[in-house]
Amino acid sequence: RIAAPTLGASGVTLSWNKVAGVSTYVLIAKRTGQPDRYTAVNGTTATPAAAPGFTVYYSVRTAVTGSAWSKFSAIKFPKDLTAARRAAPVMKVSGQTISWGKVADVDSYEFVTKVPGQDDAYTVLHGTSVAPEPHPGQTVSYGLRTEVTGSAWAKEVTISFSDAGTVTTTTTTTTTKTTTAPISVPAPAPSAPAAPAKPRAGFEQGLVSGSAILWQLPFMQALGTKHARMEFDINSSVASMTPIIAAYAQAGIKPLLLATFNGRTPTDAEARNLATWAAAFGPNGSARGADWAAGTAVTEIEYGNETNQPWQYPALNADPNWPASATYANLAKQYALTFKTAATSVAAANDGVGLLAIADTPGRWASWTDNVYKAVPNFATYVKGWVMHPYGPGWQLAMDDALAKAAAHGASSSIPIYVTEFGFATDNGNCLSDNYGWDKCMSYDTAASTLRTTLAAMKARYASRLAAVYLYSASDLASTSSTNDREAYFGALHLDRSTKGAYTTEVKSELAASA
Repeated sequence: RIAAPTLGASGVTLSWNKVAGVSTYVLIAKRTGQPDRYTAVNGTTATPAAAPGFTVYYSVRTAVTGSAWSKFSAIKFPKDLTAARRAAPVMKVSGQTISWGKVADVDSYEFVTKVPGQDDAYTVLHGTSVAPEPHPGQTVSYGLRTEVTGSAWAKEVTISFSDAGTVTTTTTTTTTKTTTAPISVPAPAPSAPAAPAKPRAGFEQGLVSGSAILWQLPFMQALGTKHARMEFDINSSVASMTPIIAAYAQAGIKPLLLATFNGRTPTDAEARNLATWAAAFGPNGSARGADWAAGTAVTEIEYGNETNQPWQYPALNADPNWPASATYANLAKQYALTFKTAATSVAAANDGVGLLAIADTPGRWASWTDNVYKAVPNFATYVKGWVMHPYGPGWQLAMDDALAKAAAHGASSSIPIYVTEFGFATDNGNCLSDNYGWDKCMSYDTAASTLRTTLAAMKARYASRLAAVYLYSASDLASTSSTNDREAYFGALHLDRSTKGAYTTEVKSELAASA
């Protein structure tokens, strides 16, 4: 776990080997005339923020105390990436999946769906493939461009659907769209009620901790949170976790534990290891000390982080038809089977602790949910709560879709919802690479008002079913104005622990209302 990874660079992307099951790594960037920049990375690839005209040197290590740094790899960035970022993507169709090659270092793309007789629908996509919803009996055109001002539209492709919704033909046009379209028009969120909605009894409003959990504790305390989502590899021992969880419990902060196994399926033995967590840290747990604050016992363990997202698996990233692939189906089935093993073991060890299962549906495909229930038909009976990460203004559509797909398999409408990540990227008006469909140049004042109205609307819509919302995250990952990378500015506080004005004030207000 402390061995140095082997780091390499391909274009503007860095990759390295996985070290002894470790899922979180620390990446350092060194550039002449600039302070070193550290970033926590989940997984074994990263596309750093561009530094046009500079050569930047990178090294990586595991996020384990005392681990060794890799040898440095360099990326030489061209002086001007603007033209490259504006180039038109090249789309191709395979079955019902549309894919394209990555354009320069761009991760966000504007996608338009043109159904005859309907208004064109625009959305922002992340990644390099999408599986659009069927439109029975229609021939639908699709366009794409990078989410960069002035970018060129790709040659459109069309998919013809039969009356049953299956694909009959696909074509690529020879013309390009020349009009300027609005950026990202998602489904509108419901209006907030006139008065704040009353949360359910025991509603948890918390914060997501970064990988350096103990280092994050002062940020958590400064913001006044009573709840913190903290990540540990599913193999982690009680002994290694106890000092961290003790520090939070002594500070009056209740942990929501996240068991991670990025890019793979855990073994049954690893799933059963969660029983040791429950026995140690749950109500009346064996590791709990007399100085641990009341109400800080662990009652939920989240099983996997975005495990059904294709970006975690190289085999899926290379398959444009990944939602319908045997690989994806098998991942869902193995997730369900090991979840059942974990839930059964946890319940036997401490019936005061329950497991949270992934409910999000990437691309609104039903394949993950369908295959989970194929493996374990009564899957929902093992689930304490559904996990969702509904980033962006289309949060309602994403949440409703996840609940509908679970309900289609007989899941009870009483199973609570746990939003374990939600937030905004804001550097006080400095324009960022992306913001999941929100304003990329969001000010702190706008972020504060948007958070207030969105949380109120979320509570109003899901009422007592909404058990928790955890804001991502406690702190920024970079100093203000030092990059345009979206991922650097989701914090409620600056990297130096100073406030982000109205946004910090609003976050504190929301946290103060938590049970």
